[in-house]
Amino acid sequence: MATFFFYNHTIHDFNTGVFSVSDTYKVILLSDSAAFNGTDTTIDAATNTGGWEISGYGWDVGGLEITNPVIASDGADGSKFSGDDISQAISGGDLGPVYAYLIVNVTESKPVAFVLLSAPQTVLNNNLAIISWNAAGIIAWTPGN
Repeated sequence: MATFFFYNHTIHDFNTGVFSVSDTYKVILLSDSAAFNGTDTTIDAATNTGGWEISGYGWDVGGLEITNPVIASDGADGSKFSGDDISQAISGGDLGPVYAYLIVNVTESKPVAFVLLSAPQTVLNNNLAIISWNAAGIIAWTPGN
């Protein structure tokens, strides 16, 4: 099971419209050197200027897009961010190992969430790299009291 960490600005940016459905969201794969810092406000800070990024064999530098993003009310007081699952053919070599990934808002140049995998993952040559989101949404939140 993966553990999601949210940046200090994430929920505020969704709630105030800084992050919108017209923005471009991507997933960037990360190495074991990657570290979460909730105060990071740029993609470069969250990826060590790309130094922690894993790419190749069909997974693009800068990540793959989360298509059809949705930001919507969810229940009486909650909201959620969701989008399509990611599936990418890997060919020409093995991709990984991947230790974490970063969800980013490319339009705003901001990290959204750091996702730490429970174990490193390697996608073998001629297989699919798949990230399946929870049916309830990629991120769901309710306001605190």
